Amino acid sequence: MKNKFLAIILVLILTIASGCSVKTEEVKPLTLHSLIETVNKNNEAFIKRDATYDEAEYIGDYEDIEFSDAEIKSLSMFDYDNVTKEEAKEDIDMMFRVLKSLYAGYTYFGGDEAFNQAKEEIKASIDSFEKNKINQQDFAQMIRQSLSFVKDSHFKVAGNQCFDESHTYYESSKMEFRETESGYFTVIDDKRYYLPEEYEKYLKVTITESGELVYGIFAVVTKSEKEELPDEIELSAGSKTKNIKLEWILSEVGGDQATYAEYSEENSVAISSLSGMSLTEFNFTQLNDFLNNSKNHAEHEYSILDLRNNDGGTAEIDMMWIYGYTGEITDITYPQIVFAGDFYDKFAEYSENDQYLELYTELDITDEKLESEFSSKEIPKGIEKVDGTLGIKPEGMISNNNTLFVLQSKRNVSSGEVFIMMLDSVENTLSVGTNTNGCIHTGNVFGICLPNSGLPLMYSKSVLVGFEKDFDVYGLEPDIYIADDDAQNAVLRCIEYYSDK
Repeated sequence: MKNKFLAIILVLILTIASGCSVKTEEVKPLTLHSLIETVNKNNEAFIKRDATYDEAEYIGDYEDIEFSDAEIKSLSMFDYDNVTKEEAKEDIDMMFRVLKSLYAGYTYFGGDEAFNQAKEEIKASIDSFEKNKINQQDFAQMIRQSLSFVKDSHFKVAGNQCFDESHTYYESSKMEFRETESGYFTVIDDKRYYLPEEYEKYLKVTITESGELVYGIFAVVTKSEKEELPDEIELSAGSKTKNIKLEWILSEVGGDQATYAEYSEENSVAISSLSGMSLTEFNFTQLNDFLNNSKNHAEHEYSILDLRNNDGGTAEIDMMWIYGYTGEITDITYPQIVFAGDFYDKFAEYSENDQYLELYTELDITDEKLESEFSSKEIPKGIEKVDGTLGIKPEGMISNNNTLFVLQSKRNVSSGEVFIMMLDSVENTLSVGTNTNGCIHTGNVFGICLPNSGLPLMYSKSVLVGFEKDFDVYGLEPDIYIADDDAQNAVLRCIEYYSDK
C-alpha cells in the first residue's frame, strides 16, 4: 500500500513538472490594428493635454536693446577677416547684446546667468589664445565650446551647432521579443527566454522579415550615452539563463532620393516622397504635383509618405498636403513665442538677401478655404504667443478611414519634422524609421555676421513652448523602429502580412 501511495505521488510530481515545462502563457496581441489604436489614443490625449509651462520661463530675461542704424548695417555685411583680441571681444559683446534682445531661446536656455558666464569664458579664451590674431575657425570653436548648453539645432556659429546629437542604435542579433503577463521573451533553442525588467526600456516596436510587428532592442542616445549602454544581458527560462553579448549598431533606414519629389503605386499602396518644402519658381511644378497627389493618397487604404531625406522649408506645404489628404486644416499642437520688431525691418534695408517668393495662391490645391487661411494670417509684432506654426490650434483628431505610414530618419529636419508633428492629429497615422534630426524647438531662423570678424551667427526668432529642454538632442522618435532595413520595403511587407490576416 505504501509503495502504491509513493508511486501515485511520484506520478503527480512528474505530471506537474511536465506541465510546467510545456505550459506557455498566452502572447499579448501586437498587431497593426492594436498599434494604430494605441497611437491614436496617445495622440488624442496629447492634443487635449493641459499646459504645463509658464510663459515667463521663455521671456524672463528678455531686454529690448536699442541698436543704431550703423550697428544694424554692420551686422548685415559679411566681411571675413582675422581679428585682434580686442576686435574679437568687441564682437562677443555685440553677439551677446543681439542674443539677449533677439534670440527667442535666450531665457529658455539659461538666461542671463548662463549666457553671461559663457561670455566671460569666451573672453578668457580670447585672452589666453597663443597668437596675436584669431582666425574664424578658432574664434567659432571658442564660442561653440562655451555655448554647449544651447541645445538648439537652428543655433549655429559659422555653420555648426554647439552640442552633440543622438542617433538610433539597434543590437546586432536583432532578437525578436513578444509580450506575455510575465514579461517579454525571445525564443532560443525552442525555449522562451525572458528579458529582465530593467532592460524593457530598450524594447521598441519593429518589423520582422515576414512583416510581423514584434519588439526589438533599440536605443536613442548621444555618443557619450552610447558608452553607457549594456554590453551584455542575461535572459532567463526558469532556472536556466543565457548571457547575450550586445553589439550596438547605428540604424540606417535607406531612402536615398535622386529627385525632389516622386509619386508611385506598389501593390495598391500609394507612395509619395519629398525632400524639401521651400516653394520657389524653380520647384513650383514638383511641389504642385506633390500636393495634388495628396488626393490620390486619400483614395488608397494604405499609403506611404517618405520624408526620410526632407530638409525642411515652410510649414504651409505640410498643412496643404494634409488638407488635400483629409480635407481639414491642421497645425502642430505646440504654441510658440515669436520675437519680432523694428530691428528686422531695418536689417532688411541693408541686407542683400533675396525676398521669399510667395506662390501659394497659384498652387492647384489652393481653394477659397486655404486662401482665407492665408489672408487672415497676421504678422506678429513685438513678442507674441501664437498657436502652432501657422496660428492654428487643433481641437481634436482628424478622421481618416485609411492608414498612412510616414517614413522618417536622422536626415529629416526642421519643417520636415513639423510635417510629422502635424500628422499626429490625423487618425491612423504611424511614423516609421529612426529618430529625426531634432531641429524644430526653435524656428523663424535669422542670420547676422559679427562686425569685425564677419563670423556668421544663425539664431531663431521663435521658440515652441512646452517642449523638453533636450528635444533637439533626441528629435522625434518613431512609432515603429527600423534597424538596417529599407523602411519602405519593411512597411510594404507589414501591410502585406496584416492584409492576409
